[in-house]
Amino acid sequence: MRPLVSQTPPFLGDGVASFNETISFACEEKESAQGKDSLFVKGKLTWRGSKGVCDLPPKVLPKQLLLAVGSRLNVELSEDSSLSDWPGVWGLSGYDEGNYLSVLYFAWAYIISARWAELFSRSADHECHKSYTADSDSMEGLLLESDNQPMVEVDIGDDACEEEVLWWRTILCSDDGWDAIAKYNGHVYLSPWSITAKKKGFTLATKDFLGAKSGAPSSGGGGALNNLSRFCVHHRLYAQCSVAVAGVLYIPFLRGRIISLPLPRQASRPVPTQRVGDSPISIPDLLIAHNESVPKYMTLSSNMWGLRSVLCSTFFNPDD
Repeated sequence: MRPLVSQTPPFLGDGVASFNETISFACEEKESAQGKDSLFVKGKLTWRGSKGVCDLPPKVLPKQLLLAVGSRLNVELSEDSSLSDWPGVWGLSGYDEGNYLSVLYFAWAYIISARWAELFSRSADHECHKSYTADSDSMEGLLLESDNQPMVEVDIGDDACEEEVLWWRTILCSDDGWDAIAKYNGHVYLSPWSITAKKKGFTLATKDFLGAKSGAPSSGGGGALNNLSRFCVHHRLYAQCSVAVAGVLYIPFLRGRIISLPLPRQASRPVPTQRVGDSPISIPDLLIAHNESVPKYMTLSSNMWGLRSVLCSTFFNPDD
């Protein structure tokens, strides 16, 4: 996926200014087709000739990218959804046994939303933060109420720490357990990658830490990305991780709809233990590469008309 965004600018100019530097940008509030307010950031798009001598001057067009939304995307789990039967990847064996696309989808939705909050918090005109919204007591009640629902057990590893267990419980076992929000002009907006999933029916196959207290982790290494990396290494998930990232990037495009994700399925055979040097494929390196590209992914994802062109027509033809 990284070559797709090689020429894409990072979201809110990430890396252009120092991270501690306050930035300011022009915004516009609009009402969406769903009757909810959305916030757009104003910018410009410049087209230039790339090869040979061309007398045409650069073409500068005004451009707006989705910055924040007023509602979450509704997600449901189904045995009949697309990719319920993981087809595998040609030439890649010993990885992605079972199906954990929905688990990875929920994890990436949090990671990208957390990055959104971290970048957005530098704004001089917006108040932005990420947090857990479900406390331990309400989480315990939720787990008890789910006893009469079909439960899907997710194994995050026996050595998961207290903060790691709390994070997985929050994103998997609660409906709206976390928030990434921004306040602007008296309105409260959400990250464009915010989701809600009622009665997912997940439970964790690990020791629990009911009553644990911890703040919402950062998006990158040492935080949520590290939790996801440990999970993917534990289950040897490689291609499914990239598919889940791509799915999350379409969340802004699909607002107002209900999307269906496949129920998790454990591997039908034991997942082999990987020793150092066994394979040239490195799951942590893949996740680090994706994490480095997240700001560019966010810009691509915020350009909903660009996504529509990619899905519905020829975006560009290099032969013309």
